[in-house]
Amino acid sequence: MIMLLRTLLVLAMSNLLAAPASKAAEFGIDAQTGQIVIKSLAGFDACVLDLAEIPACLEALRQHASKHPNDAFQAAKRALRHYPAWTALPFFEIAFRKRATDAQCEDEDVLRAVTEGLSRPDSDTASIDLARGLAAGKCWEALEAGLIEAAGTDAARLKANACAVLASKALTVAACDAISPDLTNRDPTNRDPANRPAAPPPK
Repeated sequence: MIMLLRTLLVLAMSNLLAAPASKAAEFGIDAQTGQIVIKSLAGFDACVLDLAEIPACLEALRQHASKHPNDAFQAAKRALRHYPAWTALPFFEIAFRKRATDAQCEDEDVLRAVTEGLSRPDSDTASIDLARGLAAGKCWEALEAGLIEAAGTDAARLKANACAVLASKALTVAACDAISPDLTNRDPTNRDPANRPAAPPPK
């Protein structure tokens, strides 16, 4: 996997050097880190157009959104166009840190990203936790109906995680009755440091 990513990055750099000056101005390669950087959301569009949606373009978008949170909501929607919907979750999380408008919460892309995040394998705890946190957070009222519908699905992971969010809101749904409490006992609103995994020992 590492070798593949390196190969893709080398290809990206080659394509970037060959790109027209106008596009090259929108994104480039950081001389110190060797990573792709974008200067605007348009830079991300150029990156995925020129470099075939490689992971490095998505990472560059994440770095941009972290530095420019006002761009985060539109960054999420752009990520969702080119990558699996759950990859938009970190961008929505950044966008909603301070506030989330009704229009944003009601955007169908938010529910799509959340439901895909709730469907992720158990090993992808980061995406699952992001999806649960977003679902139970500022957009709860807009997402409630979609989560109830998700609780009635036959997809085991989505069902269990949707039921966990509903349970955290003290909402009883018949479709969740058969779910084991062990699968729904992780409260997405719980940010108690005592419940977080222990940090690795210092080197």
